[in-house]
Amino acid sequence: MKILKSINVLLLAILLSGCASDNDIFNVVDSIAPPSNISADIIISQDNAGLVTITPNGQGVSQFEIYFNDGTDDNAILSMGESVERIYPEGNYQVKIVGIGLNNQSTEVLEPLVVSFLPPENLIITIENDPGNNFQINISASADNATMFEVYFGDVVNEVPSSLMLDETISHIYDEVGDYEVRVIAFSGIEGALEATQIVTISDIVLLYELFQDFEGTPPIFTEFGDIGLTQVVTNPDLEGINTTNHTAQLDKAIGSEVWGGTFFELNNQAIDFGGIKKMRFKTYSPFVGKVVKLKLENADASITHEVDMVTTVANSWELLTFDFADAPEAEYIRVVVFFDFGTIGDGSLYYFDEMEVGEGSIVSTVPSLMIEDFEGTPPVFIEFGNIEAPLIIPNFDTSGINNTLTVASQLKTAGSEVWAGSFFEVSPSLDLGSYNNLSVMTYAPVVGAVIKLKLENADASIVYEVDLESTVLNQWEELVYDFSDAPEADYIRIVIFFDFGNPGNDSIYYYDQFQLTN
Repeated sequence: MKILKSINVLLLAILLSGCASDNDIFNVVDSIAPPSNISADIIISQDNAGLVTITPNGQGVSQFEIYFNDGTDDNAILSMGESVERIYPEGNYQVKIVGIGLNNQSTEVLEPLVVSFLPPENLIITIENDPGNNFQINISASADNATMFEVYFGDVVNEVPSSLMLDETISHIYDEVGDYEVRVIAFSGIEGALEATQIVTISDIVLLYELFQDFEGTPPIFTEFGDIGLTQVVTNPDLEGINTTNHTAQLDKAIGSEVWGGTFFELNNQAIDFGGIKKMRFKTYSPFVGKVVKLKLENADASITHEVDMVTTVANSWELLTFDFADAPEAEYIRVVVFFDFGTIGDGSLYYFDEMEVGEGSIVSTVPSLMIEDFEGTPPVFIEFGNIEAPLIIPNFDTSGINNTLTVASQLKTAGSEVWAGSFFEVSPSLDLGSYNNLSVMTYAPVVGAVIKLKLENADASIVYEVDLESTVLNQWEELVYDFSDAPEADYIRIVIFFDFGNPGNDSIYYYDQFQLTN
């Protein structure tokens, strides 16, 4: 071991002989990162002999130490690309692999080893499409008595299998869309193997985005920092190409402004929560190629932030830059911060940005829900129709679930009542469907699959809109959320509810409570 360390030092001295001083040498040595991505390919002979071949791998490694951990203190020292053989009795082991760098920094991992003289059983393949790349799959496998696996991805002729170790996940990127048969073979310490196949579909999925700012309506309030000039909404300087909107945002990187000078605005009653793909994109117009455009998101008190850099690739023309926020921590981001030519003192250049989008499903409302009726105070006046009984206000008989209010409404759908029988009540003021998209209600049904129709009407019922949902649980409270985002504009004051719509009454009793406007 001392000899090898001396060799490492000698190699360093030779490599660094061009440095100006001894301090330079030591500084370079100290700056070398420790070894990384340490692993090992472990192959067991299939002849009941227990012969194990260990081939270590890693980055930034000058040598490996292999500790067999088989009840002895034996170890082996290997260079990159070398292997060692060892005979193990049947059992489970943890082989320690230590990677040592040129400056003697080390990184170690434990690789599981199963030596079994029983055939593999119960092979399970787990394949997942990578969320960041439509053409990539990530695969792992498990099987009783297995010591290792071989994987065929099914996209080349005369394919050489890829090794897959226990508790390991490997990835593969396909070149084209299509269906591929992935074959996994499990091996143990005896002759014979177990294999299984699985079809994976690779498709060129179009990533969907939703627009949250295009600077065409009321402009957001910009806040500049770092001594830059004003950020303001102006006429689009170039209506040709990919951006034909009328207005854009303009940022003035004033002469002498800080290298970190930028601007931000806050979303109005909304937040970015990355419910969809964790990407953002917007169009930029830069006078130069190669300028860093930094996009930063912050939550309300800036205790959680995340930033991503992109670089302009065209000059004096619109281009679309996409920012990957896959590593952003979970938060409700309300502040969007934009920097142009980050890292450089301002020179008076003007930059433009427009049509800011985020992965579909990532914009959430920060407006709190608005309770419309919970039947806890003076009850509304119910009007029933279609030969059913009038609704009653009764004590809540089941507070064990999601509805723990004191009182609820009950509706007996009288035997023989019309298929369209229901009831309504009126509210004041009218429902604010400008601020809210949904109307939710707690329901309790004696059957699963009953259509529960919710209908909104203006004062003279000249404008109406209705949505159907079905009960999904039996004899317990559930929340049904009705989407009224497509309802025509009107002053809706009447809420009409139908239970088991489309079927005549059979004396079933339904219960409902807590009408709320939500987003």
